[in-house]
Amino acid sequence: MEKQLILPAPWMAAVVAKAAELTNKPLKMLANYYSQVLERPVDGRETRLLLEAQAAFFLAIMPVGYHLALRTACLAWAVWAVVKCRRRLCQQPTD
Repeated sequence: MEKQLILPAPWMAAVVAKAAELTNKPLKMLANYYSQVLERPVDGRETRLLLEAQAAFFLAIMPVGYHLALRTACLAWAVWAVVKCRRRLCQQPTD
């Protein structure tokens, strides 16, 4: 019979909370940077949308010998990411 280690629930919850905190810290730092640049508060979702738009744009213009279909797909992704970003950032706050 195998020995199974059962971790107490509070310990596991603390580990998960710490891991979530560590993974969200760079996102929060980037959100603070975007807030300073845009001169308005930026939340986590908006930060992820801005990152997606930047990544898509980078992949669309990166000077690598991509196939034309792949370049077109990256360009379409970049346009869609910018549209999503604009929709979210141009919304009026409900506060």
